Amino acid sequence: MRVPPRKLPNNYNIECPIRRRSARAHYGTREARMFPNYTLPLPKHTRTPSSRRMNNAFETLGIKSGLSFSGDELRSAFREAGKLAHPDAGGDEAEFARLREAFEIISSPSRRLKHWLELRGSPADPRGAVGPSLMDLFSMIGGTSQQAESVIRRRDETKSALGMAMLENDTQLCREAVENAIQQVETAINSECAVFPSLENAAVTDVESAAMTARNLAFLEKWRAALRSLFARLV
Repeated sequence: MRVPPRKLPNNYNIECPIRRRSARAHYGTREARMFPNYTLPLPKHTRTPSSRRMNNAFETLGIKSGLSFSGDELRSAFREAGKLAHPDAGGDEAEFARLREAFEIISSPSRRLKHWLELRGSPADPRGAVGPSLMDLFSMIGGTSQQAESVIRRRDETKSALGMAMLENDTQLCREAVENAIQQVETAINSECAVFPSLENAAVTDVESAAMTARNLAFLEKWRAALRSLFARLV
C-alpha cells in the first residue's frame, strides 16, 4: 500500500531549509504534544553566517582590537601566544593553526581592516574596482611586468652562454624597474594605512571610505606579491 506523504505543519517553511524545524516536523504529532515548545538546533552546515560565532583574530593573538601595529609587535605577540598554543608546549595542532591564521589576518593590512570592520558589525563590501588614486600606479606596474615577462621568456629560450651574456643588461634594467615598482607599491600601502588612526578614533565609522581603503590595500598587496615573484625570477 502506498503511504501518503506526511503533511508538514503550517510553521514549517519548505522554501527556507535553514529555518529551525519544529518537533512535530521532526518527530511527529505525539512527541510534539509532549514537547510543544521544543525546537531543534540547526545543523552546522546549514547555519547562517550570523549564527556562527566569528573568531576574533585579535583575541587569539592576545592583542587589543585595532588597526595600527608594527611588524615587530605582531611577531612578538605571535611568539608569546605560540608558547602556549604550540603542540610541543602542550597545545594542539588545531589551536596552533588558529593562531597562524590569526597572525596572517592581522599581518595583512587589508585583511586586518576587513576583520576589524566585521567585528564592529560593519563588513566591508569586497566588490569594486581600484581607487582612482592608484590607476597610474596600476598602469606602471602593468608595463613593468610585461617587460619583465618578455626578458624572462627570452632568457628561457636562450641556450647559449653568449646569448645569456647579451641579455644580462636587459635583465639588470628589468630588475631595477621591478624593484622600483615594489618600492612604489610599499609607499602606496603606507599611504593607505595612514588613515588607520583616524578610523580607530572616529565616533562613527565611515564604512564606505573604509571599504575603499580595504579594497585598495588588497589590490596593492596582490601587486606587491606578483612583483616580488617577478623579481625572484629575474635573479
